[in-house]
Amino acid sequence: MTTGKTEETEEACGNQTTEETSSRAGNLELCGSFTALSTIAIQAGQSQIVASVLKSGCLIHLQLVQFQPGLCEIGSNQEENRILIQEHQQLLQKLQKHEPEVLAVVEKKQQDRLRMMRDGRRKQKEEEVNEAMKASLSEGWSLLLRLLGRRLEVLKLASDFFLLVMEFSISINRIEDLQIKADEDKLTEVQVTYDFMRKDLLGKSLQVLTSSSVLLQRLRQLQRTVALQRSGRVLQDEDEVEEVRVRF
Repeated sequence: MTTGKTEETEEACGNQTTEETSSRAGNLELCGSFTALSTIAIQAGQSQIVASVLKSGCLIHLQLVQFQPGLCEIGSNQEENRILIQEHQQLLQKLQKHEPEVLAVVEKKQQDRLRMMRDGRRKQKEEEVNEAMKASLSEGWSLLLRLLGRRLEVLKLASDFFLLVMEFSISINRIEDLQIKADEDKLTEVQVTYDFMRKDLLGKSLQVLTSSSVLLQRLRQLQRTVALQRSGRVLQDEDEVEEVRVRF
């Protein structure tokens, strides 16, 4: 990470309100200076998340550096999916506990700067900057948790899909077994059972198709987010970024 004239940037932000600084979107192209404050690495089973806490002027950003086995990884079967859900939930729990620690690191660095200052007016501006930093860190943390929440939602949709596929497969096997066991003496009874099972099979096939469509849609949305993270961007509110793009 490159560092720039952070002190001058902070002064420019000092007179802004917390709301103005915390809700700014799409401004990263304008701010080319970043300072790495901390790195967060959390492990749960085979799953891992690594995020960087970056300072740009008076704002704190979070950057998703690494996520294993991948935000869009859903597993190839029910068992793999179950393990991914379990590990992801553990990651979320651990991550939520780390927010106070990261906030303490940011506050300590800022307090060290304040102690070195004697100019009262400048010190007051730095205190305003400190509040803006805490607000932007809280926003960044919420964005990270929201992103992981979206992945958990996709994992659960995949779990539903795998379950429906399994039920669909069982229904097919039952029909095949029924056809094999059919004999002339019980043809009418078998036909009635077959018609009932065929309707049930058609219903399950529709459920599988619907579940697949919803899952693919959510996966595509998540893939767009992953593409942004791979480009090195920090976490931002995608709705606000899109609004800025439309406006300009």
